[in-house]
Amino acid sequence: MSKEELLEVIEMIENDELEDVHLILKHDDSPEVAWLMAFVYRKEGDKWNANYWYDKAGRTMPSSSLNAELKEIKELIEGL
Repeated sequence: MSKEELLEVIEMIENDELEDVHLILKHDDSPEVAWLMAFVYRKEGDKWNANYWYDKAGRTMPSSSLNAELKEIKELIEGL
């Protein structure tokens, strides 16, 4: 996915359009998308799936707030 598409997905996450986010992200296996998937599952309270996706992203579930993590993801993507 392009940087612009990933930023659009973040905007969708911010608007709680999580079903649509799942549909869009399921076709990409990049580390950035894996991290976004992990975040979405964490936000939904599905820790098992979140941990699966954090592992695919090469990360562990953070102890930071959801807002702090989404900010970190956004900064990473803006830097691509």
